[in-house]
Amino acid sequence: MDGETVALDVGSTTLHIARSIKNVKNITVVTNSLAAAEILNNRLENHLFDGNVIVLGGTTNPLQRSISGPLTNQLLEHFYFDKAFISCGGMSKEGICDFNIDKATASTIMMKRSGSVFVVTDSSKMNQKALFHIGSFPSIDCVISDQEMPADWSKDAMVRNVKWINAGAMDAQTSSRGEGIM
Repeated sequence: MDGETVALDVGSTTLHIARSIKNVKNITVVTNSLAAAEILNNRLENHLFDGNVIVLGGTTNPLQRSISGPLTNQLLEHFYFDKAFISCGGMSKEGICDFNIDKATASTIMMKRSGSVFVVTDSSKMNQKALFHIGSFPSIDCVISDQEMPADWSKDAMVRNVKWINAGAMDAQTSSRGEGIM
């Protein structure tokens, strides 16, 4: 992860990613999450990693502690990311989706501008559909969730090719060794 540029999406699940960034050098994290920016700034102040945090401009959403809208999307179109960590409001065999069109549009751009896409989600989002489509499985490299891939999904060729990490199982293993996910 040293030297990489990472997009970090809005969502409670992506905050776990922000909290896990440590022991990396010269990383740049670009986010539209005010909550993640605060966490990352505190981690920078405490020298837990070295790099920069870029907070995107746009219209704030106080309930989500996020920034989105046309300005956010315009800024995102100018970045290239090594990795993007994307959250979602729902996930089905068709892909991922969200309830907020502005947030979903920013997520779609992050995915499009990234070399590798990691979707971070919890089991409550499985087999759920929300208003706006973000991306399909061919555009996703890895899913990080608190459960295994649903058994019936593994029969679908587009879904089967996506790496699936059960973070719940990882948490149990790493907490016994005192390690984090990243």
